[in-house]
Amino acid sequence: MIDLSFLSNKLAWLAVIPVLGVLVFWHELGHFLAALWMKVKVEEFGFGYPPRMATLFERKGIKFTLNWLPLGGFVRMVGEETGFDTEGSLTSKKPYQRAIVLLAGPLMNLILAPILYAVVFSSGVPYPLGKVEITTVVAGSPAEQAGILAGDQIVMVGDVRPTTTDAVRETIVQYRGRLMPIIVQRGDQTYSLSLTPRTVEETPTDQGAAGVGIQRALVTASGFGQAVTMGIQRSGEVVIMMITGLGELLRNVIAPAPDAPPMGGVAGPVGIARITGELARQGLLPLIELTAFLSLNFFIINLLPLPALDGGRLVFVLLEAIRRGKRIPPEREALVHLVGMMGLLALMLVISYFDLAAWWSGAPLFPAQ
Repeated sequence: MIDLSFLSNKLAWLAVIPVLGVLVFWHELGHFLAALWMKVKVEEFGFGYPPRMATLFERKGIKFTLNWLPLGGFVRMVGEETGFDTEGSLTSKKPYQRAIVLLAGPLMNLILAPILYAVVFSSGVPYPLGKVEITTVVAGSPAEQAGILAGDQIVMVGDVRPTTTDAVRETIVQYRGRLMPIIVQRGDQTYSLSLTPRTVEETPTDQGAAGVGIQRALVTASGFGQAVTMGIQRSGEVVIMMITGLGELLRNVIAPAPDAPPMGGVAGPVGIARITGELARQGLLPLIELTAFLSLNFFIINLLPLPALDGGRLVFVLLEAIRRGKRIPPEREALVHLVGMMGLLALMLVISYFDLAAWWSGAPLFPAQ
C-alpha cells in the first residue's frame, strides 16, 4: 500500500485536486462519449478548467485543450448556450437523445464508485456483510445459558432477520423478561435456540440484557471478482444512505421538528478539501474510498431537479415529452440554467465561508470528534 503520510498538515488538502479532478473528468467523459454516440456536435473537450493553457490537438472539429485549473474537465457542445438552431446541436436532438447525453455523466459516476470500492476491498480491507456476529458472551448471562458462542452469526432474533446491530439491540429490549427465539449460524450448522433477556432491574450496569457483544460480520475478499461484488453492494448501501439523508434534510427544512437536532453534514469545496487532506495522511486506500463515496455523491447531486444541473436539464426534456414535442424555447431554458448556476455558485460561496470559519477556528473536522 502506498504511504501518503509524508504529506504535511499544510499541504495534505491539495490531495483534493486529483480527487475532484478524476471525478469531474470521468463525469464529463460520459457526456462526451454520449454526445458522440448521439451525433451531437462537440466543440471542445477540456482537461481542467479555463483559462486555456494550450490546444493539445484537434480531431474531427473537436479541440482537445489543456487548461490552467486542474479540477477535472468540461465538454462544450453546440446548443448548450448558443447555436440552438445549428445542425447537430444538442437542442436539435430528440428528447430521448438529449436525455441519454445528460444521464451519461451521472451514470459514469455511478459506475466508477463500485470499481474504486473493489480496489479497496481487493487490498484486504474487510467489508461488513448484511449479518450480525456475536463477538463476546458474558459468563452466566442468558446468552451463555442458551448455548450461544462467540463467533455465531445471528440469522433470526425474535421475528426479525437483522442486518444491523441496532436491529438486534432493539429486538432484545422488546423481549426483556420473556422468552425470545434466536437462530444462529455456527460454521455450516444452524441452531434454533431461545433465551430470556434480563429486565432493567436484573441487568448489570456493565452488560446488556442478553449479555453479548455484537458487530456486523466482516468478510475479506478472496479475489477481485468477490471484491467487485462487495463494491456493488457497498455502493448500493451508500446510495440508499444518501437518499435517506437527503429526504430527512428536506423534511427538516420544510417542517422542522421542535426537538430535531441541528442539521449538519453539508460541506463545500473547502470542507471537502479538509476531509480529503485528513484521509490522505492516513494512506492511499482511505483516499480511494473517499473518492468512491464522492463519486456516488456526484451521481445523486447531479440528478437533482435544479437548474444548471443535469437533473434540471432533464426536467425540460421531460416537459417536452409530456407536451408531445412542444418545448420551451431554448433561449429561455438557457437563461433559467444561467440563473440557476449563479444561485449554486452563491450557495457554494456561503458554505465555503462557514467551512473556512470552522477551519480557522480550529473546529473539529468531524462533528463526533
